[in-house]
Amino acid sequence: DALADFARRRGLTRVPPVLGEKVSRVARFLAAPNGMQAYLGTVSQWLATAPLCTPAMTPDLVELPGVALAQQMMWWDMQTYLTDDILVKVDRAAMASSLETRVPLLDHRIVEFALRTPMRRKIRGGRTKWMLRELLARRLPIEWFDRPKQGFSIPLDNWLRGPLRDWAESLLT
Repeated sequence: DALADFARRRGLTRVPPVLGEKVSRVARFLAAPNGMQAYLGTVSQWLATAPLCTPAMTPDLVELPGVALAQQMMWWDMQTYLTDDILVKVDRAAMASSLETRVPLLDHRIVEFALRTPMRRKIRGGRTKWMLRELLARRLPIEWFDRPKQGFSIPLDNWLRGPLRDWAESLLT
């Protein structure tokens, strides 16, 4: 992060804001003894989780012999990240706004098709969602969907340092 700050002060504007964290995640991924540890290292919120996690809190994921790591990671994401994070956020945001939402790409027929689809149609030339992008390009302007990801994480760190600080400290003490 210090090097990233130094580069920004020297005029390099395209340096990611959390470069140190990203480099750390890549290093943990590359140093992992197996695919499961590589995956867990990429999705963990904390570098040292031992004091925070008990065996009952860790995901019950199973390594799939003979299945490419990328496919296993997609499967594990579907079992954990999608259900425990993304869909929860969509549901809460929708309910808070009195909206009824649908998640069309999670129709069981689409999920089953995606699970049967070979990796060469999912990732090609380093581009993810290859087949979906090709289908969209037939009907929509490419600039609508061929752009960097835009997440919608909550500003938890700002809240815990600001308006929720007293509440969080009282819980922790």
